[in-house]
Amino acid sequence: MSYMHFGAHSDDQSGMFSTMARFSVDGDSTGGIMVITDSGGGGNSLPAMSRDEFVEVRKQELIEAMRYVGVESTDQDYQGLYDFYYTLFAEEAASIWRDNDPNYICKIIDMVRKRKPEVLVGMWPAPGTHGQHQWAGRIAITAYNKAGDPSYCAGEYPAYQPKKLYVNDTYNIRRAVKFFPVLGENLITIFNSDEMKNGGQKYSDLNQKARRTFISQGWQESTVREGDEGFLLLASRVPVKDPATTTNDKAEDKYLFASRYPDGTTMEVRQSAASVALGRDLTVTVELYFPENVANGLSNARLDVKAPAGFNVDSTSKRLSDADIRSGAPFTVQFTATPTSEDTVGNLQRLLFTLVAEYAGEELRGDNFAIVGVTAPVEGEFVSTYEIANFHNFSAENNIDWLNLSVPPRVVLLLDQANTLNVKLVNNSGQSAQSTVSLGFVDENGAAIDGMSDIVVAEPIEVPPGGRDYAFELTPLSSRVLPEGKSSANISGVLKVTTAGGLSTQVADIYLVPSADVSGTAVAEVSVDADLSDIKKNVEQPTFSFGRKDQWSGRSRGTGEDSDIGVRGYMTYDDTALYLALEITDDYVSCGRTTDEINAHWLTDSIEIGVDRRQFNDAGDEASRIPPQKTGDAALFTARTFKVGIFPCTRDADGNAVWGARAARDADANQGLVNVTGSAAELAENTAPGFEVSVGDIDASGKQQGKYNMEVKIPWAVVPSRGADGSAMPNPTAGDRVSVNVLVYEYDESDISGTTGGRRLGWSSVRGDQQAVPYIWPEIHLK
Repeated sequence: MSYMHFGAHSDDQSGMFSTMARFSVDGDSTGGIMVITDSGGGGNSLPAMSRDEFVEVRKQELIEAMRYVGVESTDQDYQGLYDFYYTLFAEEAASIWRDNDPNYICKIIDMVRKRKPEVLVGMWPAPGTHGQHQWAGRIAITAYNKAGDPSYCAGEYPAYQPKKLYVNDTYNIRRAVKFFPVLGENLITIFNSDEMKNGGQKYSDLNQKARRTFISQGWQESTVREGDEGFLLLASRVPVKDPATTTNDKAEDKYLFASRYPDGTTMEVRQSAASVALGRDLTVTVELYFPENVANGLSNARLDVKAPAGFNVDSTSKRLSDADIRSGAPFTVQFTATPTSEDTVGNLQRLLFTLVAEYAGEELRGDNFAIVGVTAPVEGEFVSTYEIANFHNFSAENNIDWLNLSVPPRVVLLLDQANTLNVKLVNNSGQSAQSTVSLGFVDENGAAIDGMSDIVVAEPIEVPPGGRDYAFELTPLSSRVLPEGKSSANISGVLKVTTAGGLSTQVADIYLVPSADVSGTAVAEVSVDADLSDIKKNVEQPTFSFGRKDQWSGRSRGTGEDSDIGVRGYMTYDDTALYLALEITDDYVSCGRTTDEINAHWLTDSIEIGVDRRQFNDAGDEASRIPPQKTGDAALFTARTFKVGIFPCTRDADGNAVWGARAARDADANQGLVNVTGSAAELAENTAPGFEVSVGDIDASGKQQGKYNMEVKIPWAVVPSRGADGSAMPNPTAGDRVSVNVLVYEYDESDISGTTGGRRLGWSSVRGDQQAVPYIWPEIHLK
């Protein structure tokens, strides 16, 4: 098999459909796919069906798509692990799949050994994408590193070593290359604009046909523009073509899946560390092996090295001895590289090693690489969230540490509250150092932010060998620092550490998240009937409001005016529950789900509410908060929160709007229907006893446009919570804090029902995936 793609779901291969067609339809490459889940989760734009039926639909859609791009059904492997809800955390996928099948990793590796693909292609493995996609990418990396180890997951098939490892995710690759251009030297881009061999259509046309098979995902009208598909080379055990960059020449396309040397030749590059301090030595070892039939025909073999500007190497070329080449065993050649220029600090640098030899009357050239970070004598590092730290650990274990720098650290700051921002000062010099430290903030355009001045530590800080911690105590940030009309924002934090011999600069994603005070009320004082007066009488001003400028996903819709979509919310609480009163303005309310399709609320107009109590322990200890930094995984997953999607209306069998709230929990601790109507059948399925919601009339005429009220009661008893010792926590009282987010999924009349073509807005909207990241939900303080 030439290549195997690793995906979590039955459409994750779409990022390389054109490439598959080029190699497997027009070329002689045999392609395969590994689909890790049953693909039965997520949205379904088809009529309601059972999960088993949906799983089969998804599989048949993929089989048809693969037929277009040349991958036979006999070369498709389906592991059938549980496809759960949308998550942003690879750790959650790992946990749930391990519970599903403790041996799933070994089964996947055994299938790699059976199929023997030369190349593995994975999804983007770092935080920032769907958590199941991240973990699928990490499984591909694990398979590349472990399938050749006979002691790892010994199974039915003997150990087999893939030759190359790529990641296919054009968006994230381009983002990484933007920050670190050197990564572009490891990038292959395959164009889809060429005409196929049989003429009459381009690779993009075949790509589009394949995509349109995924009707269940609403892709039936999908269009594919001419462009390229990107593949970032993470690792290789064979000499490759360099630069591995853009090619539109069919004669060169073979290098995506081939070596530059005869089969059996191996060339691996290992470095003594992922990074090196300015002025210190880095050892790079190149391991080579030539099979007998190749070794006997080689002559004048040497290893050349091309170092970046500002690096010294002990030798730019080393000749290989015939004895080593013909030894029949792997042998090594070592180089010493030393960064000497401050210009190299803070950037990724690439050392290129070229194997040059004469063979069968021609000169062969093949390359491999080492990517290394260069550090200042003292480095400043933001203390980031758990998922970033966990990826750093994974990448270190799998020799792709250099990918870490393409994933900025993440820090949460609460608006209108004092914050502590923690950093680490890492001393790489081996001796005590004096460092000047500063912290600055800039917007998405790199401009200074009014109300957020740079903080410069007045006196140099003594940093002992190894390093020390440091904390910035930030005064309360007013919401006035936000862009006009927004409730939250994503900005950049810039940490600079200056020491004799170099400047360290690290940039972090800073999430400015709302906070609010919420006053209590007497038990039983609130009646959930869409008359908001009983809540509003205790709340003089809205607890929050947001509109079109707080959009976090989807295309721009409607009139473009503030009146198009907007929410004003009021909150109160008592000993038993949290109450929300929502005033919603919408120029068109889409009733996109039928009365028996109370799920996938993101496919039509709906309100989503998330509540999380786990960020705080019994004592409300500051150290246990996620904002500003949290390192424990317990606070990450929505599986341990309360999340509910509320439909203001549905439609009957004839397509007519049926006004009235329906609700279901999704992607949380207890998914399923939430009782609203009180029917016996729904009571039996109720996943949130005591939950209530009521929606007021939209207007006197009953049209699907205008304003409507929604009143919600969320009992504390249905919100998961555990104290520091793992025991159940008592209901919140005055002085406690709770995280709550309110999101709107909004469709206009022109949107296609059952697709994801609408737009999404939220109280906290700092990322494109608010619903799945509890640590960026606003924090309410109970009074």
